[in-house]
Amino acid sequence: MRKQSVLVPLFTLGVVSAASAADNRSFSLAPASLHAEGTAVAGPTIVLPKSGVSSFNISFMVPLDHEPDTRILVNVYMQQATAGPCTAATRLGSAARRRPNKVRSLTAAPNVDGVDPAGGVETTTFAATASTVAKKTYIIRMPMAASFTGLRASDGISLRVDRLSADAADTCPAEVFVAHVEIRYTSVDAAP
Repeated sequence: MRKQSVLVPLFTLGVVSAASAADNRSFSLAPASLHAEGTAVAGPTIVLPKSGVSSFNISFMVPLDHEPDTRILVNVYMQQATAGPCTAATRLGSAARRRPNKVRSLTAAPNVDGVDPAGGVETTTFAATASTVAKKTYIIRMPMAASFTGLRASDGISLRVDRLSADAADTCPAEVFVAHVEIRYTSVDAAP
Protein backbone atom coordinates (compact mmCIF):
# COMPACT_ATOMS: atom_id res chain seq x y z
CA MET A 1 0.00 0.00 0.00
CA ARG A 2 1.47 3.35 -1.02
CA LYS A 3 1.22 6.33 1.36
CA GLN A 4 -0.06 9.65 0.05
CA SER A 5 1.30 12.97 1.19
CA VAL A 6 -1.08 15.82 1.94
CA LEU A 7 0.16 19.39 1.83
CA VAL A 8 -1.64 21.84 4.10
CA PRO A 9 -1.17 25.52 3.17
CA LEU A 10 0.04 27.80 5.95
CA PHE A 11 -1.13 30.85 4.04
CA THR A 12 -3.22 31.82 1.04
CA LEU A 13 -2.79 34.70 -1.39
CA GLY A 14 -5.70 36.79 -2.60
CA VAL A 15 -6.36 39.82 -4.75
CA VAL A 16 -9.18 42.29 -4.17
CA SER A 17 -10.89 44.70 -6.53
CA ALA A 18 -8.66 47.07 -8.47
CA ALA A 19 -11.01 49.91 -7.47
CA SER A 20 -8.86 50.66 -4.42
CA ALA A 21 -5.14 51.09 -5.01
CA ALA A 22 -4.27 51.04 -1.30
CA ASP A 23 -4.08 47.69 0.49
CA ASN A 24 -5.08 45.83 -2.69
CA ARG A 25 -3.32 42.51 -2.00
CA SER A 26 -3.57 40.13 0.90
CA PHE A 27 -2.45 36.81 2.27
CA SER A 28 -3.60 34.85 5.30
CA LEU A 29 -1.70 33.14 8.10
CA ALA A 30 -3.30 30.07 9.61
CA PRO A 31 -3.05 29.54 13.40
CA ALA A 32 -0.53 26.75 12.72
CA SER A 33 1.90 29.42 11.48
CA LEU A 34 1.54 31.54 14.65
CA HIS A 35 3.59 30.96 17.81
CA ALA A 36 1.90 30.77 21.24
CA GLU A 37 3.69 32.07 24.38
CA GLY A 38 2.96 32.30 28.09
CA THR A 39 -0.35 30.66 29.01
CA ALA A 40 -1.53 30.61 25.35
CA VAL A 41 -2.20 27.22 23.79
CA ALA A 42 -1.59 26.39 20.12
CA GLY A 43 -3.89 24.09 18.17
CA PRO A 44 -6.50 24.59 15.43
CA THR A 45 -6.73 28.10 16.90
CA ILE A 46 -4.53 29.98 19.36
CA VAL A 47 -6.29 29.94 22.75
CA LEU A 48 -5.73 33.00 24.96
CA PRO A 49 -7.01 31.95 28.43
CA LYS A 50 -8.47 34.13 31.15
CA SER A 51 -5.46 33.47 33.38
CA GLY A 52 -1.92 34.76 33.30
CA VAL A 53 -0.41 36.62 30.36
CA SER A 54 -0.88 34.87 27.05
CA SER A 55 0.71 35.97 23.80
CA PHE A 56 1.02 34.98 20.17
CA ASN A 57 3.56 35.95 17.53
CA ILE A 58 2.84 36.88 13.93
CA SER A 59 5.85 36.62 11.62
CA PHE A 60 6.02 37.15 7.87
CA MET A 61 8.22 38.44 5.07
CA VAL A 62 7.12 41.58 3.25
CA PRO A 63 6.01 40.34 -0.20
CA LEU A 64 8.21 40.97 -3.24
CA ASP A 65 5.48 43.04 -4.94
CA HIS A 66 4.98 45.37 -1.92
CA GLU A 67 5.16 49.07 -2.84
CA PRO A 68 8.16 50.37 -0.82
CA ASP A 69 7.34 52.48 2.25
CA THR A 70 3.57 51.96 2.11
CA ARG A 71 1.68 50.73 5.15
CA ILE A 72 0.81 47.11 5.89
CA LEU A 73 -2.39 46.16 7.71
CA VAL A 74 -2.39 43.15 10.03
CA ASN A 75 -5.98 42.01 10.66
CA VAL A 76 -6.32 39.57 13.57
CA TYR A 77 -9.64 37.68 13.65
CA MET A 78 -10.60 36.55 17.17
CA GLN A 79 -13.69 35.09 18.80
CA GLN A 80 -14.89 34.82 22.38
CA ALA A 81 -15.96 31.60 24.09
CA THR A 82 -19.04 32.80 25.99
CA ALA A 83 -22.29 34.64 25.31
CA GLY A 84 -22.57 38.32 26.17
CA PRO A 85 -20.65 41.37 25.08
CA CYS A 86 -17.14 41.65 26.47
CA THR A 87 -13.76 43.24 25.88
CA ALA A 88 -10.39 41.49 25.78
CA ALA A 89 -7.39 43.55 26.89
CA THR A 90 -5.14 42.92 23.89
CA ARG A 91 -1.98 44.93 23.42
CA LEU A 92 0.87 44.95 20.97
CA GLY A 93 3.77 43.72 23.10
CA SER A 94 6.61 44.12 20.62
CA ALA A 95 7.53 44.58 16.99
CA ALA A 96 10.71 43.55 15.21
CA ARG A 97 11.94 44.16 11.69
CA ARG A 98 14.86 42.40 10.04
CA ARG A 99 16.75 43.10 6.83
CA PRO A 100 19.82 41.28 5.49
CA ASN A 101 23.12 42.86 6.56
CA LYS A 102 21.38 45.24 9.01
CA VAL A 103 21.00 45.22 12.79
CA ARG A 104 17.54 44.01 13.85
CA SER A 105 15.03 46.72 14.81
CA LEU A 106 13.09 45.87 17.98
CA THR A 107 10.62 48.00 19.92
CA ALA A 108 8.48 46.93 22.88
CA ALA A 109 5.42 48.07 24.85
CA PRO A 110 4.37 50.55 25.97
CA ASN A 111 5.79 52.44 22.97
CA VAL A 112 5.95 50.13 19.98
CA ASP A 113 7.40 52.42 17.31
CA GLY A 114 5.96 52.22 13.79
CA VAL A 115 2.96 49.98 14.59
CA ASP A 116 -0.38 51.29 15.84
CA PRO A 117 -3.75 49.71 16.62
CA ALA A 118 -6.41 51.00 14.22
CA GLY A 119 -8.44 53.72 15.90
CA GLY A 120 -5.79 54.00 18.62
CA VAL A 121 -7.63 51.44 20.79
CA GLU A 122 -5.67 48.50 22.21
CA THR A 123 -8.66 46.41 23.36
CA THR A 124 -10.75 44.00 21.26
CA THR A 125 -14.52 44.25 21.70
CA PHE A 126 -16.93 41.36 21.06
CA ALA A 127 -20.70 41.49 20.42
CA ALA A 128 -23.32 39.77 22.58
CA THR A 129 -23.40 36.39 20.82
CA ALA A 130 -21.00 33.57 21.72
CA SER A 131 -18.46 32.75 19.01
CA THR A 132 -18.85 36.21 17.46
CA VAL A 133 -15.75 37.09 15.47
CA ALA A 134 -14.06 40.45 16.04
CA LYS A 135 -11.35 41.95 13.86
CA LYS A 136 -8.42 43.78 15.46
CA THR A 137 -6.26 45.74 13.01
CA TYR A 138 -2.66 46.82 13.52
CA ILE A 139 -1.15 49.31 11.07
CA ILE A 140 2.56 49.00 10.29
CA ARG A 141 3.90 52.41 9.28
CA MET A 142 7.53 53.02 8.59
CA PRO A 143 10.15 53.79 9.50
CA MET A 144 10.38 51.90 12.77
CA ALA A 145 13.34 52.94 14.92
CA ALA A 146 16.29 51.14 13.43
CA SER A 147 19.71 51.34 11.91
CA PHE A 148 17.86 51.29 8.56
CA THR A 149 14.78 53.08 7.29
CA GLY A 150 11.75 52.34 5.19
CA LEU A 151 9.75 49.20 4.59
CA ARG A 152 11.01 47.02 1.76
CA ALA A 153 10.20 43.74 0.08
CA SER A 154 11.76 40.80 1.94
CA ASP A 155 11.97 42.66 5.26
CA GLY A 156 11.09 40.23 8.03
CA ILE A 157 8.33 41.45 10.36
CA SER A 158 7.47 39.93 13.76
CA LEU A 159 4.68 41.20 16.03
CA ARG A 160 3.80 39.91 19.50
CA VAL A 161 0.21 40.44 20.69
CA ASP A 162 -0.53 39.98 24.41
CA ARG A 163 -3.82 39.33 26.22
CA LEU A 164 -3.62 40.96 29.65
CA SER A 165 -6.39 38.97 31.35
CA ALA A 166 -5.80 40.53 34.80
CA ASP A 167 -6.26 44.06 33.40
CA ALA A 168 -9.51 45.74 34.54
CA ALA A 169 -10.33 46.43 30.88
CA ASP A 170 -10.52 42.66 30.19
CA THR A 171 -14.16 41.74 30.81
CA CYS A 172 -14.27 38.48 28.82
CA PRO A 173 -14.88 35.75 31.43
CA ALA A 174 -13.25 32.93 29.47
CA GLU A 175 -10.94 32.11 26.58
CA VAL A 176 -10.49 34.21 23.47
CA PHE A 177 -9.49 32.36 20.30
CA VAL A 178 -7.31 33.62 17.43
CA ALA A 179 -8.87 32.15 14.28
CA HIS A 180 -6.58 33.58 11.59
CA VAL A 181 -4.53 36.59 10.54
CA GLU A 182 -4.77 38.51 7.27
CA ILE A 183 -1.95 40.71 5.95
CA ARG A 184 -3.01 43.47 3.51
CA TYR A 185 -0.60 45.62 1.50
CA THR A 186 -0.29 47.75 -1.63
CA SER A 187 1.43 46.11 -4.58
CA VAL A 188 3.80 47.97 -6.92
CA ASP A 189 1.53 47.39 -9.93
CA ALA A 190 -1.41 49.13 -8.19
CA ALA A 191 0.40 52.03 -6.53
CA PRO A 192 -0.55 55.52 -7.84
